[in-house]
Amino acid sequence: SLRSLLYQKNYLSAVARVRAFCENPSYLHPILMSDYGKIFLYGSTNYAEDAAYLEKLATTAPQDCLFYLYFYAGRLYDRTLDNGDKARMNFLKALGIAPSPESYDNALWYYLTATLKNSPDEALAAANSYRDKWHDPAYFDDFFDALSVRLLAAHSWKAYYSATNILEGYASPESLSKFCYVAARLIGEGFFSPEEEQKEVAIERLLRRALKSGTNIYYKFMAAKLLHLTADELQQELDIFQHDEDFESDPAAEALLLGYADFGFPERIYDEWQLHRDRLSLSCVEKIATFLRNCAANNEHYYTQSIRIAARKFNKSEIAVPETLKRLAFPQDYTDEVRENCNTYSEEEYVLYSLIRTESLFDPTAVSSAGATGLTQLMQATAGDVAKKLKASSFDLKDAATNIKFGAFYLDEMIRRLDGSVILAIFAYNGGISRVRTQLNAAELDYRENLPKDVFLELLPISETREYGRRVLAGAVMYGMLYYGLPAEEIIESIMR
Repeated sequence: SLRSLLYQKNYLSAVARVRAFCENPSYLHPILMSDYGKIFLYGSTNYAEDAAYLEKLATTAPQDCLFYLYFYAGRLYDRTLDNGDKARMNFLKALGIAPSPESYDNALWYYLTATLKNSPDEALAAANSYRDKWHDPAYFDDFFDALSVRLLAAHSWKAYYSATNILEGYASPESLSKFCYVAARLIGEGFFSPEEEQKEVAIERLLRRALKSGTNIYYKFMAAKLLHLTADELQQELDIFQHDEDFESDPAAEALLLGYADFGFPERIYDEWQLHRDRLSLSCVEKIATFLRNCAANNEHYYTQSIRIAARKFNKSEIAVPETLKRLAFPQDYTDEVRENCNTYSEEEYVLYSLIRTESLFDPTAVSSAGATGLTQLMQATAGDVAKKLKASSFDLKDAATNIKFGAFYLDEMIRRLDGSVILAIFAYNGGISRVRTQLNAAELDYRENLPKDVFLELLPISETREYGRRVLAGAVMYGMLYYGLPAEEIIESIMR
């Protein structure tokens, strides 16, 4: 009954009953203790008192329950304003008795995040202390993203530069490429100069490292631009974006998936692909992604499935990725609607294609948890304002032509209101124009006027908007290169102007 209340998210009813279970030795079991911790965390109205209760319970509870008691005591203390030391202490206790690598990384993430609340320098020092102990580097990507913003906001230039050496060999390629690229930009823009090597040497070294960006294509493109890579050199970087050196195929899984395609069972493919996706050869992936794309004429959801399947192999492959798979990962759909509206609003087609791909993966029926709808993911209120300006008496956001028209109009409006800046308009499309203007004014006062847009991106306080800007720009570069024969450098300059 208690666990049912937790499952139903009826936390207030559950928390009123949970102490009786905690005080009965028959119910002190690790799985149950994890549930009790969640009940306290989400049902508590007095975080410090309930955290102290879990700490006291840890003095008599079985050993295999202690991790959860310390872990949730730490999380409860972390929700208070003045118990940061107690939160960090409990997370450290949990680290010492973590029952699995996943539990260890989870506790360490909360510990590092708690130190970041105290100061970015303390968080960087903690990361330095534990960098050789975490198990999955990618688990900490969002922590390092937040640390990057905090270090920049604090003008901790030297610490930011030091982070590139601290993270080398320990953080994920995505996190390391971010720090290396931004550090190179800080040096290049004159915010600071490294003491141990010449400025030009440091910039070159950092940008070369940023090229090895894991699955984050944004930093690869930005570094390639500043390094002035030739088209052939950049193409080599994209042919094997991340080499899957340990790849081993699963012939049985491939035969099954190809059979589904050959005999016309598209509805079976995506779930089966998810089970075996890391052991499918590039040729198999290309065939099933092509098949699903061809099936999308009867079911739009297959567009999304085809893109996801192709994009994963593009991000990490055992051999060079052909242009056919790149086009499956970055397809052109609704070409007539895109072309017509880009001509109307003087927008670049590669930008609108990338925006649609980022927003909905070309699913016209997509609806977000917030209610954003259709290919360009417009909210009803925003669409209503656009409809008035276009003198449309009614509209259906799930109609592809209407949605693309409204999305293109709204993007054009953002560009005009932000002095012709495409990248600022992209930020505003996601985060709102008022917020972008406020943040831009604050950044220019805190740093300087005419702050480069790529540096401004890294200062945006909302992680979703930062990542949205990276994805739309990187996607636009891919579309511009694949379908319009444009050099990456030209595309980046036009968007970042």
